[in-house]
Amino acid sequence: MHFESIEAREFFKQSKYLSLKILNKLIKYKQQWNVLEQQIQKKKSEFKKLFKYKVQRN
Repeated sequence: MHFESIEAREFFKQSKYLSLKILNKLIKYKQQWNVLEQQIQKKKSEFKKLFKYKVQRN
């Protein structure tokens, strides 16, 4: 890429760096979200088992 000035070149570097930082944060948050979803699914299945057990006992 051809830039007219050093300022433009520096701005491009900074914006690229910030974009990568933001992307890395989004990936990290997505991984945390996936862990939370797995925990929710686990709790749902535990609740269903408990509910079935209570229904069978009554």
